[in-house]
Amino acid sequence: MNGVGAGNTRTPAPPGWIPDLRSLELLGDLGQVAWFQVDGDRNVVAMSGAMADLTGIGREEALGRPCIYVSRCHECLRGCGVFERGWLLRHPLTLYADDGREIPVAKSGQVLLDAAGGIAGALEVVVPLEGSPPEGACAGEDTRESARIVQALNATRYNRTEAARMLGMSRTTLWRKMREYGI
Repeated sequence: MNGVGAGNTRTPAPPGWIPDLRSLELLGDLGQVAWFQVDGDRNVVAMSGAMADLTGIGREEALGRPCIYVSRCHECLRGCGVFERGWLLRHPLTLYADDGREIPVAKSGQVLLDAAGGIAGALEVVVPLEGSPPEGACAGEDTRESARIVQALNATRYNRTEAARMLGMSRTTLWRKMREYGI
């Protein structure tokens, strides 16, 4: 039935429904909603223009990269609440823009299931919050250093030797700092 019942009554989308990416991009751009969608391996498959504006990372640059490349949130490195719980609602955290700026946001998300009920990916929405980073979010010099480490890891596609070289530290120091910051 393609989601449409008799008359004007709509039936819910089947569990395996995955949103049409072009429609999501259009709706996100019209409503200036910052969102991105990932596949089951957590690689970005679609992103709104508002998310690109928020983070300074363009759609084309983000496509095919791990979601952490877009969010640059070290809390996300510890574990993805969306994938672990199946959903997340207005969770406060701090993203880092391409230029290193801290962006306090509330993140909501939902896993997307395939026809067999397995996880096919997730859709995540972030809403910028006014003011300082949310309570419980990282702040200070440790945050800036951990953000630089995450950026170096993203830039080198998680090659620790190259990331350490880029940061001007030994691989051992990088490893220790990653453990210290929970990266």
